[in-house]
Amino acid sequence: MVDFQSKQRVHWFGYKATVFPEPSCSYREQYHVQDRKTFPAHINLAVHDCRAEVVQDLNAPTEWEACLLLPGLRATYCDVFDSHDKKGSNTPTDQKEDKLLYKLGAKGSKNGEFNYPRGLCTTVEGDIVVADSKNHRVQVLSGYGVFKFAFGQHGTDIGKFDEPTGVTELPDRNLAVADRKNRRVQVFSEKGKFCYTFSTMNEPYDIAADHCDIIAVASVTRLVEIYQARDCTLVSHFLVPVISGCRQNGNCPYTLACLSRKL
Repeated sequence: MVDFQSKQRVHWFGYKATVFPEPSCSYREQYHVQDRKTFPAHINLAVHDCRAEVVQDLNAPTEWEACLLLPGLRATYCDVFDSHDKKGSNTPTDQKEDKLLYKLGAKGSKNGEFNYPRGLCTTVEGDIVVADSKNHRVQVLSGYGVFKFAFGQHGTDIGKFDEPTGVTELPDRNLAVADRKNRRVQVFSEKGKFCYTFSTMNEPYDIAADHCDIIAVASVTRLVEIYQARDCTLVSHFLVPVISGCRQNGNCPYTLACLSRKL
């Protein structure tokens, strides 16, 4: 019997050999070549290589470890692929619906509860920031949905909201919130402290930012406004055309904003 962990040879009659000399080039060299020198009485016995045929010629330890890990990596890839594959489908192009990992929150006004949450984003730290519209606040949760803190309340003063509908993280890690009914964008620190605010042309509904300090604000009238975050100046604005068949009357009430972060 071979004890691969302690590198010792154990026989049926209870004799245990000393540790083999170090270093050795590989386990193959150690157990199938040097054992003939260690146990000369058994030199004429056939040595059986119990490894799989595909790895019997692998002598380098790195190749041996890679071959051991390969089945596990292949199985992991298949599991991930199968998790997106539709039931009863054998074609790679057909994918099933994404699986729900977990859900969080409930309807209410307590910490961790929401009333009409509309906008959300994730931070570089992995936190989840939610614009809790009807509670007129912004809640920050961990990546696992654990409540961390909230800021804002109903009102028109700075630091207060009237139905916040969108939130995004700026390159300096500040949080920009679309304060819909107050027709403005408020910027807070990552800890929820008020920094500054600027007015918008229409009621903002969604907001996005890129690495160049550009803030895009999508309004309820399908008007997209582009601002420079450094001085809060309006750079440009354009109207999103109506998509035929979007609604019964052909009008889309809201527009979402999204900016590419690629260089």
